[in-house]
Amino acid sequence: MSLTRRRFLTLLPALTGPHRLLSGQAIAAGEPSLHPQLRQLAVGAYYFAWYRRGHPRWRPNLRLRFLPQGGAYASDDPSTVARHLALCERYGIDFAHDAAARRFLHRQGEYLASRYMEHPNYLLLRGRPVVELYVSRAVRAGFGALAGSFAAGVRGVLGRDPYLLLDEIWWERTTPEGGAAEYADHLRYADAITAWTLASERVLERAPGQPSVRQFARMAAAEFARHREFRDGRSRAPIVPQATLRLDHLDPARRLYLPPSRDAAGRPRYLRDTVAVLRATLPFVEPLHRGTGLLMIGTFNEWQEGNAIEPTRPGTFDRHGLPAHGRLILQGVRKVAAEARRALAQRTEPTSTGPGSAA
Repeated sequence: MSLTRRRFLTLLPALTGPHRLLSGQAIAAGEPSLHPQLRQLAVGAYYFAWYRRGHPRWRPNLRLRFLPQGGAYASDDPSTVARHLALCERYGIDFAHDAAARRFLHRQGEYLASRYMEHPNYLLLRGRPVVELYVSRAVRAGFGALAGSFAAGVRGVLGRDPYLLLDEIWWERTTPEGGAAEYADHLRYADAITAWTLASERVLERAPGQPSVRQFARMAAAEFARHREFRDGRSRAPIVPQATLRLDHLDPARRLYLPPSRDAAGRPRYLRDTVAVLRATLPFVEPLHRGTGLLMIGTFNEWQEGNAIEPTRPGTFDRHGLPAHGRLILQGVRKVAAEARRALAQRTEPTSTGPGSAA
């Protein structure tokens, strides 16, 4: 099954919850370890299609002159989409995760199925359209009814259920105080689980000092491990981990910044950081169907929150005065994706069925 240039939709309810940062584990040097049943890796990037020329979302970037390589663009411009797809293909990204800003309502299943899910480029797993339910972890009661209603809407249009990727991975989510009971219930409806992001102001406020992007990856890896342990014995839903490769919110009032490491001359090491973060995240990729696992990157082009990996305009600087990343982050993505795919190509044994697989 080829996942190239496929994409899937996300539902975005405005939901939040309490959380607290937990300590992390070390990032191992060298090539990443991979799940023994993994046979194919698909790399996806969260993609935002809400930009218009002159739109307020571009104002912070225009003020700082911190912009994409080609300047501000309109998301509905076919040349923009073609350029972004070409970049993804060149740098080892298989599909774009289109973040549709719509609330999770009872009739959304029917709407999304009729409007998007029959498109030939829509991402399918096990023949079912993939949908991520954003911040599903914040639904405290009645989640089964909501999920069932949504699935029924999709089934009524397509004749098959959606593949539900639930946004459940969060700090302390596996503890009684963090909602472990609701989490266990939500796992009954999950085909897979993920974290849209693990970065938030409240998390960073409780971290000792200012964590770098690599230190944050260690914290995230420890959280993925806790969720894997919690999931085992309760569900067969595989994990789809997310890697944050850059974070620097352009609103100076927001404390959302993960600084890059620097070399002896003080220059940011974007390429080396990207490789380290992805190698720390890859061990948590689990097979979803026929040995295929997904790794999500946040994000391709969320410029306002400062976690875009899209190429930057040459000679520009971020709000901290550091040289912009150019194509270095994408080069790191391509390097690690190629490493993993070479390792997987050497696996000739048939994919077995077990916890974390979706045969």
